[in-house]
Amino acid sequence: AGDIQLDAAGNDFKFLAGGTEILNITNSSSDVVIKPVVDAKDIIFQQRDGTAVMTVEDDVSLTINNDVSVSGRAKGTITTVSLGTGASPDTAECNMADSNDFSITTLSDGCLLSFGGEVAGQSGNIHLDNSTGQTITVGPEVAINATALSSIATAGVYQLSYYCIGTGNNEVLVTVSGALT
Repeated sequence: AGDIQLDAAGNDFKFLAGGTEILNITNSSSDVVIKPVVDAKDIIFQQRDGTAVMTVEDDVSLTINNDVSVSGRAKGTITTVSLGTGASPDTAECNMADSNDFSITTLSDGCLLSFGGEVAGQSGNIHLDNSTGQTITVGPEVAINATALSSIATAGVYQLSYYCIGTGNNEVLVTVSGALT
């Protein structure tokens, strides 16, 4: 009629199959750590009928097998890109390994907008503050419409979006949503 309580003074719950530990649930400073113990094995969440819903893979990736819905807020991290001392050309590199969303303020003429750590399929946003109207050029990996590139050289604050299709030249597609100011 009551609850089943598992109480392990050693802080570990070990699940074994035929004497081989396959899963461990550990108390780590009151954090719960769930880990498969057999090397190169995944954690798979399934529905009753056996359909995989989500897989946490050994290669540190997460696969969700359907559309994702978010209730409430979902937010990302904004990475501020430093343009250095103002030497021309200053390089504003948006490193995709750091973030999806970037904030850039131009300091000098000849600001070079470039991307590093490109990942095919990654997309994000850039808040570009070019209040001083500096000339902006782009790295070889960037594909942007010439009219859009010219427009962001006009003094103002802009919202840019990007989508990466690969790691070669012209494979980070950048669009300008418009001037914010």
